[in-house]
Amino acid sequence: MIGSRSRLWRQAISVPAGPQVPPPSRSSPLSAAAERGFPKRSVASLSDSIFTADRRMLVFINSRAGWKLAQDYFASSLQLHLDRSGAIYEVVPFPPADTAAALSSRDPTLFHSVAIVGGDGTVATIAQHLCQAGRQWACKPILVVPAGEHNGIAASLGITSPDVSLSSLSYGRLRKVPLWEVTLSPQKQPDVNASTPPPPPFASRLMLGSMQLGIQADIVQTATDIQVYCKDFTALPVPHRRQWLSSMYWLWYKFRPFRATVALWGATSSSSVGTPLSPAAADTVVELPKAFVISVGQAKFIHRGYSLTPEASFDDRALSVTLAAGVSRLRGFHLLHREAASMHIEPVDGVSVHANVSRLQVV
Repeated sequence: MIGSRSRLWRQAISVPAGPQVPPPSRSSPLSAAAERGFPKRSVASLSDSIFTADRRMLVFINSRAGWKLAQDYFASSLQLHLDRSGAIYEVVPFPPADTAAALSSRDPTLFHSVAIVGGDGTVATIAQHLCQAGRQWACKPILVVPAGEHNGIAASLGITSPDVSLSSLSYGRLRKVPLWEVTLSPQKQPDVNASTPPPPPFASRLMLGSMQLGIQADIVQTATDIQVYCKDFTALPVPHRRQWLSSMYWLWYKFRPFRATVALWGATSSSSVGTPLSPAAADTVVELPKAFVISVGQAKFIHRGYSLTPEASFDDRALSVTLAAGVSRLRGFHLLHREAASMHIEPVDGVSVHANVSRLQVV
């Protein structure tokens, strides 16, 4: 069972400058809480908010990201820019460095911002550690340098390349985006009449971009396994896109649907964040006897040019959910290969799209 709910974590991310988008006009408990926890975007300049030469930057580099090219991206773009400007920065390799220990051993008042060179996994992991390290670290602006295999978070923020991320240092603005708590809980519901307290959840982490269940998650895992095999066997070179296509074609025949129940709470729901999730109190309950894909996210892209939640936006302070169940293999192939690539999901033939979701439970 997976539950997702909004928490008043906040994290400022530096993005390229652009036209100001008006805030959502609807009023709801979630949006009101989001406004208190996540103030609207504020324009930032080189001198006051994002970066100046006399301020220090903590740089996390995932040397394994993007076919191990993250270090090259850093040396050819960000490091060159920082050195020329005379900036002070400290580089922390990730992995194998312990992120929690790296943050606890450093004084947060000495650093003005944090740069993350890597993909979606690196950005989400370090953002979670920053929020859990205390308010001083959680309020640091983050510069995202897309250098991973999947850069959906950066693409959703308008950062399409490492060079574009450099422009946000000088001419960018700060956007404050919510982080969603994802909790893995026991399948058995606790007895409310029992005298003993309910068992604790298995695990909990924060989601920044999106979450996939079903064949899409298996495709990513299989593509990663193919990449590992390609590194071990030099006679098996497979380009990055061919890895994804190979895993999709393979799982198209192999994947078996699963049974799931999805409970959705809308942005106007009266259910508060602190109350336990109960499908009986949900606004919408969807039974999926043969679930194929469950995609949940606030980021538009899974990776650049590919989206199962094209209506999602960080500005909405809500989730977008795409469900596919009972679909034929041809319909599922068209969803993953055509509609997601064109970023237009057709809600027909077993596929449904739900917007403005504030809480979610998958059993």
